[in-house]
Amino acid sequence: MATAEQQRRASGAAMEAARRAIGSNNTAARRAIGASMEAQRTGRGLIDDLNSVVTPMQQGRTLPVIEARGARPAARGIANYQAPAGGRGGGIASPLQEQNYADRTFHPQQLIESSDGLFTLRIEPLQRLVMRDANNAEAVFLFQAPPAQDL
Repeated sequence: MATAEQQRRASGAAMEAARRAIGSNNTAARRAIGASMEAQRTGRGLIDDLNSVVTPMQQGRTLPVIEARGARPAARGIANYQAPAGGRGGGIASPLQEQNYADRTFHPQQLIESSDGLFTLRIEPLQRLVMRDANNAEAVFLFQAPPAQDL
């Protein structure tokens, strides 16, 4: 017959084994519940059931593979740069310089009075201004006549 100490040790070992079994069973049960909830949310079970009832569609045939004839091996591309014709690019080359003040044109004169009537202003708004850029190309600026109430 076993001593009391041996009986206590055997009993403790049995309880430890039982607790470990309960823990692993609980873990497996929680994982199964999680997988079931995921399947219900995504509708995976319903889709599998519907697919089992419906006759599967015939799979489309793939085209046969034909080897390329006369294919060239990979090579690095080569190109020769050619500058644009005329030696000019687009846009305006600064600085812009006005060549002749007489080329300016103006809108008709306007008389503007202050709100209290004490001052009267006569203006002649700029309409057209001609300038030349660094490439000696002409740049023309066109301005609209300002409305009288904005001045």
